[in-house]
Amino acid sequence: MPSPSKPADPGTEPRRRIRWNRSCIAVDFLDGDSCATVRADRMGGVVRWRTVPVEQARRDAESGLRAVACLPLRSSVVRRVPTPFAGRRKALRVLASIVDVQLPFPIEECRHVFLDLRTTPEANVDALAVIARDADVRRALDALAAAGFDPVTLDSQALCLWSQSLREARPQSRNEPRFVVALETEGFSLVFGIGRRLLGAHAVREHDPAVAGRLAARYRKPGMAGDARWCFAGPAATDASARSFHEAASPAWPGPMRVHEEPATLAARGAAVRELLGSEWPCNLRAGPLEHPAWERRLRRASLRAAAVVLVCGLVLAGIAVHAIRRASASEATARADVARLVDRLAGYPVAARGDHAVTIARVAAEKRVAMLRPFARQLADSPASLLPDIAAAAKTQGLQIESLSLGSGRLVLTGTGPTWRSCEDLAARLEQRHRAVRLDRRDARPDLRIPFIITAEGRDE
Repeated sequence: MPSPSKPADPGTEPRRRIRWNRSCIAVDFLDGDSCATVRADRMGGVVRWRTVPVEQARRDAESGLRAVACLPLRSSVVRRVPTPFAGRRKALRVLASIVDVQLPFPIEECRHVFLDLRTTPEANVDALAVIARDADVRRALDALAAAGFDPVTLDSQALCLWSQSLREARPQSRNEPRFVVALETEGFSLVFGIGRRLLGAHAVREHDPAVAGRLAARYRKPGMAGDARWCFAGPAATDASARSFHEAASPAWPGPMRVHEEPATLAARGAAVRELLGSEWPCNLRAGPLEHPAWERRLRRASLRAAAVVLVCGLVLAGIAVHAIRRASASEATARADVARLVDRLAGYPVAARGDHAVTIARVAAEKRVAMLRPFARQLADSPASLLPDIAAAAKTQGLQIESLSLGSGRLVLTGTGPTWRSCEDLAARLEQRHRAVRLDRRDARPDLRIPFIITAEGRDE
């Protein structure tokens, strides 16, 4: 089935030699130890897939075809995480710490990916967090190895279900609510989002539509009108089972239903399409100490190619340098003429001398003019405006933010904030060195942890 998208990130490769071509095998665990396997081939911007038996998929993987897999939702956490910051850079720095206090296990024992950073209506940034314990990732890799697969990428089942559902059943509007429900024999997984934005995912170990209804009611905020689209997949998704589940769960948020084509392999083909075409939300939980060993070799080859490019560029630059030297030699006469014109301008009259003697004549003439202007320069140096370079230098080196600056007759008043309690002391010291009487007042830290300060500087008699 075709599915258009964009170019992809390469994955990692198994111990055997991998063919990094336009095809892959995708594996998704179903109930128990069974798994759904898909063979996918990319032609331009389209991926064509077909469901294949596990034995054939295993033979293709053993022959070197790249394999990718989904980490089951029940072995991971997928949720949106809010931050107190409006800037993405600051939000990324604190996301791991925020998640750490929300989890029942240390974040250091997990693989985690933060995706889809967005600004909320409250003007803060939140992100979609995909988290899995190292032990669960290892357990999944061991199960895949027992089935005969060594995946280069371990994607999130929730992301695969969501992205492939959007491809095969495009949203009717930008803000269409959607539930993707993967039905299993003894439970189900539910993924919810609005438009193309995934908001959360849940794995339920019992086949109880009432639980899905309660989850749907939790997502339905006051004022959210319109129907929700219910899309069904999974090994237990048939027209009858999906209709029965929908009738019991949808009263919490009514809307039409659809059963995806070949529902058992929706997540597997989602993983294949994301691997071959890429995604705006790339996710590989096989990273860090769990990274596939062959991926490092691929990176090393890429580094060697980059080194070769650098060598060629160096040779090109050497040729450019030789050409530049020749041009510099040819323009030496022009430079000498420019120097002569500059000496004449500094001296204030045509100078017949050349070389060092001409420079001496120009310097003496310039020093005489400087001596004549010194009283005016002294008046400017005593002005509070002369302190501006020191203020700018201290603000740059200490990370100060200047909020207001008032210059009066011999008096300067400055307010701002600094990252630490002592960060404004350098500025105060600079002003004192300029023969100023300085008073420094500091206030308690703001919610953003910056320290407000006020500096008053007045001229001081010597």
